[in-house]
Amino acid sequence: MAHHPGRWIQNRRLEAAKTLLETTKLGVSEICYQVGYRDTASFSRLFNRVIGLPPGEYRRQSQ
Repeated sequence: MAHHPGRWIQNRRLEAAKTLLETTKLGVSEICYQVGYRDTASFSRLFNRVIGLPPGEYRRQSQ
């Protein structure tokens, strides 16, 4: 089965976002831009769909 390069990039970006949520006080929109997304709302929906929690809730649970 071929790997989908877009999926790989998405996963790298989401892993980077998780790290920033865990280790910084940056806002979700700032993290969104830092990991390469331009639309905070779609980033948050994607994060929630893939990770299973919205970014803010993920941060609260990882503290």
